[in-house]
Amino acid sequence: AMQRSDHLLCSVLQTKVRTAQENVAKRYKELRTLVDTNEKHAFGLIEAQHQATMQQMRQLIDEGEEFRPSATSVLEITEQMLQKDSKAKLMVRYCASSSFK
Repeated sequence: AMQRSDHLLCSVLQTKVRTAQENVAKRYKELRTLVDTNEKHAFGLIEAQHQATMQQMRQLIDEGEEFRPSATSVLEITEQMLQKDSKAKLMVRYCASSSFK
């Protein structure tokens, strides 16, 4: 009778161990699926952010190209004004120095 109860106990324990192993394997599979899904989602978000950044940079370049002619003309006008101003100052100095001689 004692051996039979030991054998029954052993059988019950084996069943419990097997069930626990199956549950662990099942949970691991669920977790792995969840990690893979989250990883794909994260990479998707990173890729979307990268694409958005690249699009913004292309847009900035296009806007820069659009404003380049006016920016260039502003620089040219500014340079001309500085040159004229320098010439005007030189003329004033020349006139001032020659008129007081």
